[in-house]
Amino acid sequence: MPRIEGLTNQQSAFLRAFRRTTAGPPPQRWPTPTVLRRWLTKPAFRRALSEIREAIEFQTRFHLVSASPSAAYALVASPGDDGEPASAAADPADAAAAAAARRAQAADLLRLIERRLNR
Repeated sequence: MPRIEGLTNQQSAFLRAFRRTTAGPPPQRWPTPTVLRRWLTKPAFRRALSEIREAIEFQTRFHLVSASPSAAYALVASPGDDGEPASAAADPADAAAAAAARRAQAADLLRLIERRLNR
């Protein structure tokens, strides 16, 4: 694969690792702190890294927006609305506790979404 314009082969390989996984390359493939500091002095590398950061932020926002309708539905859904029969649990108290836990998780997710999207 051709190298990214204005970057070395090592810099291009490092940045392309973020395409394969948002976690980037495994820790043993990261440059040393000294090398990374030197790379960050180059405007082309900083620009490419910034573009990757913006793409990851966009992807994160998209996932959060996509998750919000199901979280909102889980917050207001009554037991049995999730596709499982209401009598699936042996004990009604267990079913109520599970529904309460799902609503709490949905509320936590909606708070996270609101915080991330409205900052």
